[in-house]
This record gives sequence, C-alpha cells and structure tokens, in this order.
Amino acid sequence: MHETTAARLAEMHERRRNQTFTKVRSGTPPATVNLFKARVRTHKTGTFLAATITWLTGIEGSTSCGCKNLAKEMNQKGPDWCEQNLEYLVGKLMGKRDMLAEVTGVPASVMNSVFADRWLKVGARLLLWNAIRKDRAETAALRAKVSDVVALPMRRSALHVNSPIIPRTPIPFTAQPVTTLVFHVWPHGDGWRRHLEKLAPIVDSFDRKILGVAYDHTTATVAEVVEAFGCDWEVVEVENNLDTRTGLREVATYQKIFPMLPTGVNDVTFCAHAKGAQKHTARSEPVTWWTDAMYDTILYNRSGVIDAMDNGAGIVGSFRRHGNQLGVRHRWHYSGTFYAIRNHIAFNSGVPAFQQRWWGTESWPGDHFPLESSHCIFADNSGDLYSVAQQPRLELEQWKAER
Repeated sequence: MHETTAARLAEMHERRRNQTFTKVRSGTPPATVNLFKARVRTHKTGTFLAATITWLTGIEGSTSCGCKNLAKEMNQKGPDWCEQNLEYLVGKLMGKRDMLAEVTGVPASVMNSVFADRWLKVGARLLLWNAIRKDRAETAALRAKVSDVVALPMRRSALHVNSPIIPRTPIPFTAQPVTTLVFHVWPHGDGWRRHLEKLAPIVDSFDRKILGVAYDHTTATVAEVVEAFGCDWEVVEVENNLDTRTGLREVATYQKIFPMLPTGVNDVTFCAHAKGAQKHTARSEPVTWWTDAMYDTILYNRSGVIDAMDNGAGIVGSFRRHGNQLGVRHRWHYSGTFYAIRNHIAFNSGVPAFQQRWWGTESWPGDHFPLESSHCIFADNSGDLYSVAQQPRLELEQWKAER
C-alpha cells in the first residue's frame, strides 16, 4: 500500500515537472518560483481595515456605500500603494462620517465641526497605518514560513503563453521603418473630439492608420466617429459590454487589431487612445496636461522612439511607473497607455494576451516585456499623474526645449 502511494506521488511529481515552463533564452538558467509565491502576493490591507472598523463601531461596509470597493482596491494594490496614497484613503474614510454619526448617536453638527474633523483624520490615519502594518507583518511571516520550500520550475500561465522571446542583441532596421497608428476611441461624451486636433499635425505621416471604436448605448455611433476622423482609416468596431464598470473598451478593439498587424523587421506600431472620455477625466486639467505630454513625447517624437528601438528596445513609451499596481508580471507599466511596439519582437511568439479588465491595454506591456527590453522616453519612475503635484511639468518644458 505504501509502495503504491509513493509510486503515485512520484508519478504526480514527474507529471508536474513535465508541464512546467522554462524561459527560452540562450545561457539563461531555468526560471524558478516558490510554490507559495502567489499566496505571498495576496494582500489584505483593506480586509484588516474593514475588520477593525467593524470591531470598533459595528459598521459593516457594503458595495452600495463603496466600503467594500475601497477594501478591494486596497487589497489589490497592496500596502505600499496604500502608504503612498494615504491622504486619498483618509479622504475616503472621512466621507463616511455620517454613518459614524448615526451609529454613535453623535449629532451631525458635532461630527462635522473643525475639532471633530481634526481628530477623525488622526483616527483614520491610525486605522490605515495599523492595517498596513498588519498586512506587511502577515506577508513577512508567510515568506518566512515558506522560505525553506524547494523551488520548482515556473509554470507559464495562459496569459503569458504568447509572450515574446526577447533577443539578446539589438535587431537593426534594414530599411526605413513602416509605421502604423492604432488609435482607440470610446466616444462617450465629447472629450474624444479634442483628439482630432491633436492628431491633425501628424496623422497623415503614418503609413497605415487603424481606428478602433468601442460603442454602446452611452456613446456616439460608429458612423459619427468615422465621419469625424475621415474615410482614410481602417475601422474596427466592437460593441462595448457595460456589465463590468465601463466595459473592456480598448482591450476589445486591440484584441481584434493586433492580429492584423505585420511582423516584419521594419514594422513599428504606435498605440494611443482618446484619453479623457469619462466624466471625471473629460474636463480634468491634470488629465489634459498628461495627455498632451504623451502626444509630445511619443506621437510627436517618432524619431526618438525609432532610435530607442534601433538600440534594442522592444517597446517604448513615456511615464513609466514601477511596481505592481496593475498586477503585471514584470512590475512596471506606462501610465496613460501611449506606447510604440517593435512588431518583429512583440509578435515573435504570436499575439500576447490581454488581461480581461478595463486596464488590460495599460498592463499589457508589463505583462509581456521585461523591464530591460522596454524604454522610457520621458518621466521614468512616475507617480500618480492624476495629481498635479506629482506631474513633472517643469521637466517636460525642459525636455521640449532641449529638442
């Protein structure tokens, strides 16, 4: 009986080894990962905060009041993000003071006084710091617990099956690069129309133009968008599914467009979108500045992008942010989702998959390109670009002056 069990365990172990993935790169040892790595990455900052609030006040959050959504966001982004965005989280908690007044019986006039405001903010910070500390402590304990487990070769998830094999040396262009512009529009509101003016100076200099349009009952029609952009675009339209927040939008259009792209050694694709379509971004001055900066550094700077690719970059963008905010494999992304890809590299293993989330096009570079194969034209190590205080405005003016 024992011999049979041992034989089955050995057979199972061998089968698992045969199913593992090893990086295909000459001279590179097999990639390994701890069996419990995924568990180590699971954060509970929001869960700890919610539990503490419930214990202190009896308030149990719900989706309708936004409490569960906030806890979910904190869990997904982890304690480092929570620490960096502490004031944002304090503001979210302060917005629930009416609930606290109802539970405690304290009059709303008192709860909204200057004195109460000051001490409630102190209390909110203490609660957040406690949740961050507990999450980090649990993560450290879990790492210590599994540190002695033998690492096995890493399995390749379905998302990464077609990730490109990065060449060890730069692949030179053999002729003038052939450029394609892929531009996505979700024509919600009127914010997308300002991009017609932004594209006008450079749009006709691309060898090929593909317009992706995601439409739904909240948007302009595809015909209206095509009339605005002109008839010289190849148009790919998809019906946007609003079941999940604002739908997949450009993920849905890019999934149809990327298989249409050529894979020659001289092919380069510039990817951009009509940023500023949602209600909270359409008239946001920080978003407008950020968008214009991406035009300046990527679409208006194609020679700089091509030079970076000639030196070995497989993907080029600006506002590169480091960390795992979007759950990406290589822990980086281009904030704002303007970037250019070297087709010959990006698609050498097929078309890499997208996360099926609304931010899937923003996470796509960091899901499939190691940091060393990417290049940042401007503003590496960016922070929260929705905040004017974290936008490198002076640096952009200096960058433009130098060119």
